[in-house]
Amino acid sequence: MSRGAGPLPTLFAKLKRFNIATEHQTCSGYFQKANVFFSAVGKTVNNTGNLTSMVNNKDNVTLFTAMEDADVASIAASPFLKQISSMCNGKGLPEKAKSRSLPDAGLPESGMAGNRWDR
Repeated sequence: MSRGAGPLPTLFAKLKRFNIATEHQTCSGYFQKANVFFSAVGKTVNNTGNLTSMVNNKDNVTLFTAMEDADVASIAASPFLKQISSMCNGKGLPEKAKSRSLPDAGLPESGMAGNRWDR
């Protein structure tokens, strides 16, 4: 089994679209941001699925690596991380302000009140 294949998408699988020789800064930055993300996530997440579901294409990976560390940490520390991940599946991480607006949206902590989140 390779690192790029498994029951859940892995962090490594997201880099298969990149040329490591010419896009090494993006690849390196991706793991730096992933470290920030998982350092802030706490004990609410026990695998990489939340992050990898949001950054599922080259553009999203590139945008993720350009985010400020504080914004990545803020999103990862949100008590609504699972809902954020579900709503942003394939759309990248949301802006920090949008992730902070979730408590105002009236979503119950135990689940989403709807199945759509406009970006």
